[in-house]
Amino acid sequence: MEVILARPFNHLGSGQDPTFVVPSFAAQIRAIALGTVDPVLRTGNLDAIRDFSHVKDVVDAYRLLLAKGEPGQAYNVCSGEGRTIRSLLEEMLRLANVQATIELDPARLRPSDIPSLVGSADKLRALGWAPKLSVADALRDVLGPRVGGAPSH
Repeated sequence: MEVILARPFNHLGSGQDPTFVVPSFAAQIRAIALGTVDPVLRTGNLDAIRDFSHVKDVVDAYRLLLAKGEPGQAYNVCSGEGRTIRSLLEEMLRLANVQATIELDPARLRPSDIPSLVGSADKLRALGWAPKLSVADALRDVLGPRVGGAPSH
């Protein structure tokens, strides 16, 4: 069998399950924006550093790997840039024009949380891949048009 291994890092976009951190933030921000809940955001660890990409760029990477990937090789599907969860939350609040108090919810903490997880996309970039959409585009998509602005293309 000719196998190409894609190792995806965190990716963001509309339609994600609300149990993931960014969709969870988005649901809370939407509720605050609508005035249906007090302006308090409940979070887990905001200091973790992760490598995020827009899901549409991830799909483009998969397509490229199908066309040009070398069997037997593994490719990181990632941006190569680390961002704290806190920076994503702050950007989402800014995009939504929402002010909220941030409270740590012990139930949202993971028993073992890797402090930093960032990849190198050098092998994928050597095939001609580059992200076309920003993390801000993905955050807008997750927030939705009524809260975060127009969705990305």
